[in-house]
Amino acid sequence: MFGRWFYVRVRAAERALEQGRLDDAYAAAQQPDVREHPDAAGLLDELARMLTARARLHRQAGRLADALADLDRVAQLGRLSAEADDLRRQTAAELQRHASDAAEQRAAYAQAADHLRAGRLETARQALRQVADPEQRAELADALDERVRRAGELLARAGEALERGDVLAAVRMWQDARARFGQTPAADELVLRLGKALRTLVEAWYREGRLERLQAVRAAVAALVPADPTLSEPERLVELCARAAGQLAARQFDALRQTLLRVKAGGGEAPWLTTALGALERIADGEEQLLASPLGLFASQDGAAPPDARPVTLPPAVAPAAPTGVTLTRPLLVLVDGGPSFLLAQPERVRIGRGGSRYPVEVPLPGDVLGHHADILRRGEEYFVAAFGPLTVNQRPARQERLRDGDRIEFGGPVRLTFARPSPMSASAVL
Repeated sequence: MFGRWFYVRVRAAERALEQGRLDDAYAAAQQPDVREHPDAAGLLDELARMLTARARLHRQAGRLADALADLDRVAQLGRLSAEADDLRRQTAAELQRHASDAAEQRAAYAQAADHLRAGRLETARQALRQVADPEQRAELADALDERVRRAGELLARAGEALERGDVLAAVRMWQDARARFGQTPAADELVLRLGKALRTLVEAWYREGRLERLQAVRAAVAALVPADPTLSEPERLVELCARAAGQLAARQFDALRQTLLRVKAGGGEAPWLTTALGALERIADGEEQLLASPLGLFASQDGAAPPDARPVTLPPAVAPAAPTGVTLTRPLLVLVDGGPSFLLAQPERVRIGRGGSRYPVEVPLPGDVLGHHADILRRGEEYFVAAFGPLTVNQRPARQERLRDGDRIEFGGPVRLTFARPSPMSASAVL
């Protein structure tokens, strides 16, 4: 019974082979009872020969995977000759090379696309030469050309603004072009002109003592420093002027004098600077005269008191009742689920500045802000903001402004705060 099935399979394989249906012939011949039977040797030899011939045709046509599959079938039949085995090894090696080349091309395309997305346009143009696929290369080249075209339009507008003398607008357009479309030779060329114009502005405003304009231009100078390192000196000068303003507001005259001397070393002589240093010299002279007077000698003695002074015994003070609210020793961040967050602070002066700077601040902010950017001051029941850097209140530039409940304070870029006036009904809810 089983012998009859064997001959049925052999006959089916022979008919398929005669009709050129090699896959059907292989499906019947690869059965164990047929493959191992001596009467099927002729069928297997002929099938192996035809599979090897088809594998050669596949390889010549570039269908390496199909060629290798046919040679694997020959090996499964146990009819892999030395010639077929050599062909199989060559096909496998060639298929591996093609796979490696394809992987390299995918990597080259991905690298060029990454450079393009990151805005490194000239690097992307160089990477395009490594992309062999014409369609992929054309796709990236079109995207690159479009970026260059749109960047050129924005840079042309920046150049026009620079010609009109609107340097800050030109810098903003240059930043926009770099951020949206990437770095181009035209952008690199424009940054040199922008740097020269900014340097001229800083020098002129410094000599004229227009320090508020120096602070307004600080963000533009900082944006150009990575592309034009020569602007680091003007940036440092602007930073020192802002620091000097903060030290004057805090009445730190010794530190102010040192800062102004550094300003003089960096920016040179200026009428306002000479006047300020002279005033500090007079303050220092006055302090020395006071210390050299009998009053200074007397003040230097610990515990000194006038001869006729009698100690006055004061009645014991009655401690006031503890407030029901919370006494804040440091700013308290209140997070409201589903609503805005609030920062509560108790001192009459709250310093705001860049987080991680060398200036101690109660409210550290991220982003492009000064180390000591502004103060929130409480005077009785009124609140004021004093700015040492660029600042707007309700989108209006401000140096010193009385604050109302709900005023929006912007410190530059995405850094924004909303002032919430504490309720006079609460003794503990003060800024």
